[in-house]
This record gives sequence, C-alpha cells and structure tokens, in this order.
Amino acid sequence: LGIARTPFFDTLDPDIEQAVRQAISLLTRLTAPPRDVTLPAYRGFTTITVAEMYAAQGATYPKSKDLYQPTTRFILENGARVTVPAYIEARRELERVRRMIAGVFATVDVLVAPTTPGLPTSVDDALTDSGARGVPSLRNTSPFNSYGLPSISVPCGVSRSGLPIGLQIAGPPLGESIVLAVARAYERATSWQRTPPV
Repeated sequence: LGIARTPFFDTLDPDIEQAVRQAISLLTRLTAPPRDVTLPAYRGFTTITVAEMYAAQGATYPKSKDLYQPTTRFILENGARVTVPAYIEARRELERVRRMIAGVFATVDVLVAPTTPGLPTSVDDALTDSGARGVPSLRNTSPFNSYGLPSISVPCGVSRSGLPIGLQIAGPPLGESIVLAVARAYERATSWQRTPPV
C-alpha cells in the first residue's frame, strides 16, 4: 500500500481522517504494511482540467449559464481564460509526469487516499455556492485522472452527521485488475457498502 501524504491527507475533516486511518489499518492486515511515497509534482492539473471542461461545454455554456451549478460555472469561467500557450505547456509537463509515475509503483502495488478532504455539502448549499468552496472536493480525485491512473472509491465510513466517507484506491497504468481486487477484498471485510448514509 502506497500512501502519498501530500496533498491527499492535508487538512482532512476529522471524521474522514479517522475513517481512512481505520480503513488503512484493515487493508494492512489484508495485504502488507503501508509505505509512504511521493508522487511527482505537477502544477498543470487545473489548467488542463478547466480548459478541457470549457472546450466540452463551450458551445452551450455561454447561452445557458444560469442552468449550470455555481461551482461548475466557476470552473468554466476559469477555463475560458486559459491561453493556448498555457494549455500546450501544461500538456507537455503532463506527459513528462505520466512517464515518471510508473516509478512510484516500483515499490507499491496500489495507492490509497481519502476520496475527498471534506464531507459532502447539501444540495441547497451546492446550489447557492459561490463556486470557490466546491472545487476542493476534486482535490484528491483529479490528480489520478491527470496521471492516467485507474482508481475507484469505496465506502469506508459514515460521519457523525451520517454522511458517507470514501476511500480511494489507485493503481499503475492499466492496473485495473489490482485496483478492483483490493477494493473487493476491502468490501468483503467490511459492511460499509451496505450501510445507507442519511
């Protein structure tokens, strides 16, 4: 089990931190002791993500902004401002980082992390969100998308307020089978997937 402390474990909600710590402890008994790893630094995640989201929605977004959730509007507005040179440079850097990521899996089979650093917001809060607050919920999932790594989120707990907590398991490029095997082993050893949240 590989544990990338930064940024995935930074500023976690206390309920999430406790649930994920317990999940890792269980996985350690099922597999092997965890090992801290460092993922290659990459600053272009946001540039590529927001630019590509805007490109996908560019034909409809300007005419129907009011139909988009505030956080999505916030992301798309930022995507509209990405320049072509900035996007090209971010893509070049991404290809370099993707070549480096294979080295992380020389000593571990999978990476485990909290799916999100904070608990879910209510639908009402999401609909009135100014935009900036909702973006951190992507902090722990979007890097694996950009790295090109297969990942899955499985339930690993419920907060004191009854909200679901997820554990993210990611594997090497084309490593879907090991990701699914670890996720299935964890689900067989727990009952969180059968515990309905509020």
